[in-house]
Amino acid sequence: MTSLKDDIDGFIDAAARGQLDEVKRYVKAGMDINARCPLEGDTVLNYAASADNLLMVKWLIKHQADPNLANDSKETALHYATFNGSLDIMAALLQGKANPDLRNDDGMTPLAWAARRGQSDAAKLLLDAGADPDIADRSGNTPLLWAAKMGNAPLVTQLLEKNASLKHTNLSGEDAEKLARKGGHKDVLTALAAFREQQRTDKLQTRQDRLRQYLRRKP
Repeated sequence: MTSLKDDIDGFIDAAARGQLDEVKRYVKAGMDINARCPLEGDTVLNYAASADNLLMVKWLIKHQADPNLANDSKETALHYATFNGSLDIMAALLQGKANPDLRNDDGMTPLAWAARRGQSDAAKLLLDAGADPDIADRSGNTPLLWAAKMGNAPLVTQLLEKNASLKHTNLSGEDAEKLARKGGHKDVLTALAAFREQQRTDKLQTRQDRLRQYLRRKP
C-alpha cells in the first residue's frame, strides 16, 4: 500500500477536488507541497488557482508552495488565475512572490493574457506589481498590441502610462496604431493620439523649464 507521502496521484486528486483538509493531511504526512502531476506537470497550487480556490491558494503559499513552478506548457498558477480573472487569487500569488513576467510556451505572460482577454482590472494588478508591459509573445505581440487589437482603449491608456513602448511591432510589422486601424477601433486611435500629444506637451514644457532655469542662472 502506497504511503500518503508517496501517493502523488491522491495528493493531486485531492487538490483538483478542492479538498483542503485532504491536502493538509498529505503535506503533514511528508508529501512535497511542490510535487507535480505526472501527466502535465501541474502543482497543487496550479490546480487550486485554476479552480478559483482562494482558501487553498492562501494555505499553500503560507506553507511554502512555490508560485513560480510551471507545468509542461510553462504555465504558472498566476497564468491560471489571470486567465480566470480571479483578482483575489492573483493578489495572493503576487503577495507570495509570484513572478508576473514568466512566459508560457506561446510566450504569453499573465499581463499578455489579461490584455488579450480584456481584463483591465487584472492588468492593473499586474502592472502595479511591476509586470513588464513590453514583453512580446511568440507572434511579437506585446500587451499594448493585444489591447489595441482587442479595442480596449482604457487598457491602452493604462499600459502607456506604465511606459509601454509605442514603437514595438509584431512579426507582421503591425504597431498599436495599425492594429487599431485594422480593427476599426476609433477609441483606441483617439487614446493613442491623446498620449502622443501629451508626450509632445510634456517635452515642450521640459524644454521651457530648462530654459527658465538657464536664464535665472545668468548674471
